[in-house]
Amino acid sequence: MSKPAARKKANLLEPINSRAVALEVIKQSAIAFFVVGIIQGVVGIFLWPTMLFDAVLYVVLGLALLYLRSRIVALLLLLLSGAALVMTVLNSAGITVGGSNVFVALVVCGAALRAVEATFKLHGRFAHEPDEAHLDQLAPTTEPAQTKTGLTPLEWALVGLALLLVMVLLLVVLLVLG
Repeated sequence: MSKPAARKKANLLEPINSRAVALEVIKQSAIAFFVVGIIQGVVGIFLWPTMLFDAVLYVVLGLALLYLRSRIVALLLLLLSGAALVMTVLNSAGITVGGSNVFVALVVCGAALRAVEATFKLHGRFAHEPDEAHLDQLAPTTEPAQTKTGLTPLEWALVGLALLLVMVLLLVVLLVLG
């Protein structure tokens, strides 16, 4: 029996019409939040230390979304990104001081909306669909099954970046307090 054709990766704008697409959207959204958190952390260290709190929230919630695929985590990210959007609009209007890139805030808020949609569909409509990986195990193959041990390189990189951000945050706090 021949191997099935490899499925192309879903993009954030593709309609969520299967469990596989929902899982891919959750993964891409989580990585996007992790990256936004890292960027905010770096900017916060050098420009606005108040951004560090948001950065930690984005990183922690992004990792939680990646591994837990939780509707609650997705809703928390939507609340956080919605508040960030409101603050960004206020900043660009000159009412408050801070970042004023409304486009980035809209993109982050859109990723949060997609994460909410994907998690709700994953746990609702597609809850009883088998994963593609599970379907591959059911199909007869002549190749030996590979066992997955440990984390993938991407997961190690995400964990490393999260630890680095936490260490930098601790250093900043120690420098401010000391």
